Amino acid sequence: MDVTTYDPKGKPAKSMKTVSAALAYDDPESGEVIILVLHQAISIPHLEHNLLSTFQLRLNDVIVNDVPKILTDKPSVDAHCLVVPPPTDENYPAYSIPMQLHRVNSVFYTRKPTTEEFETCRRFELTYESPDYDPSDPSFAQQEEEFCNSYKGDYQEAASQVSSVSTCTKLSHECAQQTYELQMSVAQISLYDVSSTLCDKSFVADLQDQVQVSHPKSISVSGIGTDVKRQGGVNAELLAKNWDIDLDVAHKTLKVTTQRGVRTVLHPNLSRRFRTNDRQLRYRRLPVTLFTDTMFSTVKSRRGNNCAQVFGSKQGWCRAYPMKKESKAHEALSLLHQREGVPNVMIMDGAKTQVHGKFRSKCRQVGTHCKQVEPYTPQSNAAEGVINQLKTKVRLKSIYGMTA
Repeated sequence: MDVTTYDPKGKPAKSMKTVSAALAYDDPESGEVIILVLHQAISIPHLEHNLLSTFQLRLNDVIVNDVPKILTDKPSVDAHCLVVPPPTDENYPAYSIPMQLHRVNSVFYTRKPTTEEFETCRRFELTYESPDYDPSDPSFAQQEEEFCNSYKGDYQEAASQVSSVSTCTKLSHECAQQTYELQMSVAQISLYDVSSTLCDKSFVADLQDQVQVSHPKSISVSGIGTDVKRQGGVNAELLAKNWDIDLDVAHKTLKVTTQRGVRTVLHPNLSRRFRTNDRQLRYRRLPVTLFTDTMFSTVKSRRGNNCAQVFGSKQGWCRAYPMKKESKAHEALSLLHQREGVPNVMIMDGAKTQVHGKFRSKCRQVGTHCKQVEPYTPQSNAAEGVINQLKTKVRLKSIYGMTA
């Protein structure tokens, strides 16, 4: 991928590789060597230090407490540190990495691990391997905006404060500009309540989702911009040579096929250390967006089930898997993958059993992007409608079938 600096006039670094890297961290208290694995990291050989994206870390359920202890009201042990969850197949607890200050930057010191340390020491993953991480994906900003819209009362209170301040005649240019921007944000919220097409941002988002309007491949917002086009894999020239086909046919073949789980190594000796996770290749892919929610019942079945995990789409397709308790939602997800396939996107509400733990981890392993609906808007989750239809059908069948 191509990387640009903070200065928009600076020269972009072209054709940088996206790699999975390992760092050795020496525990300052016990002296234990911990291996920290970074997936989907940009390899820049001339950099002498590593830069971590806090957003990418948080997507992998890493707790990033980046506020220094000197700026914390009530400092605790977990203040100014990274709390890394353990791998799903290991039973050791989460690991805390305390951070230090280098001038005003939060840092912790790492080094290059030896071969023996890489093979024998405990390891934690700071970023996930799948699905693909795209920093220019507009869905992140769209979800953030939807969450902000759910707290419109706070915006109205801020707008009233701005209106009272705007009566002063001696506002500076900077303050006047901030006032105008805040008033515009409140106006956009009011227009969004009438129709999503009246708000520019939501209208563009609807066009991109429904009409497939293209968006720029790179973005730079007062930071590092990256071109999200992946390097590596099979290109048209190599495919035409290996299959002995025309170059035009090779381009069309790559256009309608996917390349998942592509792995390369800088050193041949590391090829045997690849993880055996082939879930993103093992299951059938469903080119749809699925919604999920948990349906509860006041009556327990003969098999001891009193709830079910429901998966559905806006087109009316649905599947329901009975469960004995809500915490078994990840097992229902495994059944969905085995019997039906893997969706590209899974949308859910804020239930802890779905947004955390094994449920979300299994979604990552198969390459499914997880999204969360806006708080206090159950109508935006299509699985809620599926649950209502299922309960209605069961009720009618019980009445006409004269069952208990």
